[in-house]
Amino acid sequence: MSESFASLVAEIRTTQGFTQEALARHLGVTFSSVNAWEAGRATPQARHRVRLQQMVGDTGQSPAAVTVLVSDPQPRPRDKCLRVLHDASAALALPIIVHSEPDDVCALVKIGLLRPAIAVFRLPRVAISVEHLLPRLQATSEALDMTFIVMVINATFDLNAYASDRVHIVRGALTLADAGAALRQSAARINRQPSLSRV
Repeated sequence: MSESFASLVAEIRTTQGFTQEALARHLGVTFSSVNAWEAGRATPQARHRVRLQQMVGDTGQSPAAVTVLVSDPQPRPRDKCLRVLHDASAALALPIIVHSEPDDVCALVKIGLLRPAIAVFRLPRVAISVEHLLPRLQATSEALDMTFIVMVINATFDLNAYASDRVHIVRGALTLADAGAALRQSAARINRQPSLSRV
């Protein structure tokens, strides 16, 4: 079985122009994992097998991939968020393309360049400026036809007034239910507009 995934990983890298490091970043795993898969020394976990098979099978006939941008300066919470997104994608059989950016300013620039369907930000400390940020995210989400997920760690005021169908506020870490709801909403929006492609 590991031989079939070794050839699958090699095919993806050849046809889609990934290095092993780039494919590892794309899947949210380590370089050594991709290297071991391609060498046939290890088999990917179920969620990674599904994503690898989706990457080979992505065609115009399948649902359009949902592009997601994740911004978090801390590696462990960012990696956990990436795993949750990939698990939700696998559970819903929705293909996703995930970009990760540790710097919030660079992430904001990437939003303009990538036009992701979903942008996920983690705010470790809620400052007064967040009260000004959240209404702007609402305006941006409508203008760019996207969804924001804002993970808030410490809130000293009620954030529910800022939540909407396009700005999801999550207290603490991203859950599978939160990720699944955002992916379903974005996939429905993307697939209603067949002439527009986000990929």
